[in-house]
Amino acid sequence: MDVYTILKDFSAPFITAVAIFATFKQVGKQIQNIKDERKQTFKKQHQIKAFELISEKAQIALSVCEEVSSTVNVKKVYLENKSDLTVLNVEERLVIVKACTDTVMGLCKVLEANEIINPLLFRATRYALQSEHYKMVKAQFGSSEMEFLDTMFWTTNQCLFYTHDFLVCMQNEVYGELFNNTLSARFVNDPKFRVITNNPTQLYELLTHLERDTDWGREVLKVRT
Repeated sequence: MDVYTILKDFSAPFITAVAIFATFKQVGKQIQNIKDERKQTFKKQHQIKAFELISEKAQIALSVCEEVSSTVNVKKVYLENKSDLTVLNVEERLVIVKACTDTVMGLCKVLEANEIINPLLFRATRYALQSEHYKMVKAQFGSSEMEFLDTMFWTTNQCLFYTHDFLVCMQNEVYGELFNNTLSARFVNDPKFRVITNNPTQLYELLTHLERDTDWGREVLKVRT
């Protein structure tokens, strides 16, 4: 029996085997595509669910911070005009700080619980809010009325800015592809004012700044060491 005959005898089974292999490979690829699609769908659904939860907490924090910022700003005007009206007593300071603590730290807890979604963005936002909250807590004792009002005005506004920044980043991440659109980051003229963006390099820089250059960061470092 010559080689041609042998090859001829085995050609049909070989072709059949190749066809079966190709079919299995194609089916396997289709199954993997379905798995990948389901994974992406699950991921997107979880992102949306988490964003809705975080957004709810964020809106509460925004509302409280806006109210506190407006209140202390009015009281600053009274104090600057040397009005006879009593500006703040100790109890009022505690009430104001507690309102911010409950809402801002409540938002921080939700961010920490969902950090797996985007660790850098969630952590940077949480650290930024905690740094501002630390200033609020320190200011309620041992500071003059004007110092307290100034601190509360600037820290509540910073919390507003950081929360808005985060919501912009999350909307872009969760809904950007769906609606084929993106929101622009907040623009600041003075570089000393930080903006949270979903840029890894900028987020690392912000985290480093918060951990090394803020009173909150230095205090956390003391506790850790």
